[in-house]
Amino acid sequence: MPNVNLNIILELQKYFEENEIVVPRWENGYYEPLCAIYSKSVLSIIKKMLENNDLKISNLFEKVNKLKTVCVEKLISEGIINENFFMNINRVDDFKSKNRYIF
Repeated sequence: MPNVNLNIILELQKYFEENEIVVPRWENGYYEPLCAIYSKSVLSIIKKMLENNDLKISNLFEKVNKLKTVCVEKLISEGIINENFFMNINRVDDFKSKNRYIF
């Protein structure tokens, strides 16, 4: 995540004390699980999922009791992150074509 910054961490942290996972989520339902906060209390669920070869992270979100989603569009409109915050970079070419968006 080339754009991760303290603003997003502090925003997610606001909700963490009362929840097991706090994760940004787009209005279309897509999660941003790499930029989430996870409690140690979910480790046993993760272990069981791995043992069962259940590797889909969104399945974890369905199994916890206290999940808080934070709307990505709201984070953008409030100026906490920019619209390119969650850009996907997997290869050097991705970075070269998108590096103009990094703030």
